[in-house]
Amino acid sequence: MSDSNIHVFENQQALVRAIGRQFLKYAAQASEQQKPVYTALSGGTTPKALFEHLAWRGQQVDWQNFHFYWVDERCVRPGHEESNFGMAEQLFFSKIKIPAVNLHRIRGESDPETEVERYTREIEQHVEKISGWPVFDWILLGLGEDGHTASLFPGDDKALDAQSICVTAKHPHSGQNRISLTLPVINRARHISFMVSGTEKAKIADRVIKYNHQNPDLPAARVKPMEGIIEWYLDARAASLL
Repeated sequence: MSDSNIHVFENQQALVRAIGRQFLKYAAQASEQQKPVYTALSGGTTPKALFEHLAWRGQQVDWQNFHFYWVDERCVRPGHEESNFGMAEQLFFSKIKIPAVNLHRIRGESDPETEVERYTREIEQHVEKISGWPVFDWILLGLGEDGHTASLFPGDDKALDAQSICVTAKHPHSGQNRISLTLPVINRARHISFMVSGTEKAKIADRVIKYNHQNPDLPAARVKPMEGIIEWYLDARAASLL
C-alpha cells in the first residue's frame, strides 16, 4: 500500500477533523452537482467522536443530497444504547437539517433474515449499480482488535464468503445477532476509509496494513477495492508499530 494512503494524526481529535473535512467536501460536491452521494457508516468510539464533530461543523451544510446507509448494525431497537443508528441519530442527525428519507437505517429490531432481504431491496432501489452490484461513493470502516471490520468476524466463513449484498452474522463471544454489508459490496466502493485510534489497535493495524497478504484470515485484510481507493486514518497510538 502506498504511504500516501496512510494518514497518521497526533490524536483522535485531529483524525476526526480530517474525516470531517472529507464529509464537508462530499457534501459540497453533492450540493454543487445536485447529485446524490451514497455513504455507509460504522459504529464505534471513533465514529462517536466524528458524529459529535459533524454536529458542530455540519449545521450550515446542505445535506439534501447526502444519503447515509450503515455498514452494519446490532439487532437491537434504534433507541438501544448499542444501536449504531441510534448513536448517529442522537449525536449527529438530530442536530442538523437532513431529510428523514436520506437516512437508510438497518432495522435492528426486525427479524434478521427478513431485514437482510428488506435492506438489500432498499440498497438496490437507490444506490447506483455497476455490473449488478451497488457501488457506494464512500464507506467508512472500523477495525477490531481481532481483525474484524463491519460485522465480518474471523472464522465466519458464511459471512466472509457471501455473494449477497447483506448477510446476518453473530458476534463470536456474545452471540449477538448482527446485519452487515458483505465484502463484495465493500470492495466495490469508490472510496473506503478505515478509522483507527488507540494503543490497543496498534498490533492489528500493523498486521493488516503491512502484512495483509499474509493474513487472509483477518476480515479487514480482505478489504481490497476493485477499482476504488482505500485510505487509513490512524492516530499516533494506533500507528505506533507501523
